[in-house]
Amino acid sequence: MKRRLPPKVVLLLGVAAVIGVSDQVSKYLAVRDLTSVFERSGTIVFSDRVAQFYGESELEHLSRPPAVLLTGGWRHRYTENPGAAFSLFDDAPVGFRRVFFLLSMILAGAFVGVMTWRLPREAPWRVISLGAILGGATGNFVDRVAHLYVIDFIDLLYGMPVWLNPATFNLADAGISCGAAVLLVSIAREAFQR
Repeated sequence: MKRRLPPKVVLLLGVAAVIGVSDQVSKYLAVRDLTSVFERSGTIVFSDRVAQFYGESELEHLSRPPAVLLTGGWRHRYTENPGAAFSLFDDAPVGFRRVFFLLSMILAGAFVGVMTWRLPREAPWRVISLGAILGGATGNFVDRVAHLYVIDFIDLLYGMPVWLNPATFNLADAGISCGAAVLLVSIAREAFQR
């Protein structure tokens, strides 16, 4: 008789897969729409473009002007971040970054696994938040393995004062941030109810 995965693990992996796949699809679209790499190579077959997407690196010199979605508030601008959040370790040697990000992914996976295992069945929001964190971490890790940097393209509040203008980010970053926020709110709410 086959053993089934617990529902909370199925939920966790489902959310992580949705976030991770959505992130990679959005980054492919960002490369397609915000750079001229496919036009320069003449690649038109989708499977060849996907292979080129994962095989190419350092495309910033091929970037097009930003695509403005909301004047003064939201645009898509192709950027590459070889470092961590807010360009931390940007100038570190490639070998250091590879080890650092591999260890970070292992630790994130272990944290999510342990947290999920300890959660009661009645905590679906925590499982969803952990799935978002895992999916975001996986999406950015795939970038680091394929390109040695993370593709960022979402620019909110551009044109605002520097202190208000957040960094350019991607869907993986949004998944991690939203997941962490929901997890913290859930934990705080439970602590205040005691």
